[in-house]
Amino acid sequence: MRFKELHTEDFAQDIARAAQGIAGAIAGIDVRSGKSKAKDELAQDWNDEFEKELGLSPDTARSEYGALFKKWVSSLSPTLGKAVDISKVTRSGKPDQKYMNQVLDRIYSAAVQNQKAKSQYGAPKKGTLATGSDGKQYQWMGANWINTKSQAIKPKSVKI
Repeated sequence: MRFKELHTEDFAQDIARAAQGIAGAIAGIDVRSGKSKAKDELAQDWNDEFEKELGLSPDTARSEYGALFKKWVSSLSPTLGKAVDISKVTRSGKPDQKYMNQVLDRIYSAAVQNQKAKSQYGAPKKGTLATGSDGKQYQWMGANWINTKSQAIKPKSVKI
């Protein structure tokens, strides 16, 4: 087969369509790890909490940024909250992202350890109530999660 026979206009259009399909598929892939997603959610939760405080008293919120961050971390994990150094939360009057990311890493690691401990030591106690990813209430009945209103078994697609 000759080079000119391969490079027809139809062939070039087919290649262009295939390239667009591949580019579209790659653009839809989320390459972030579960850790970075979780840290992004934690950072967003902190930003939301700080915005609330900023709305209540802007001057106090700005001057006590480190103390507010420590209080927020303590609400998630009292042990980690005690380890937060207020003086390191800000640098030159601005939030120190490096230090705050280290704290968010510790929160994530503690949550992973807690999750491993839960799975290691068995299922929840019978009668435990929890909210599913669909927003409905479920109760642990010893073998299955049961919807508290309809008494239906939780679908596999719903996460507790």
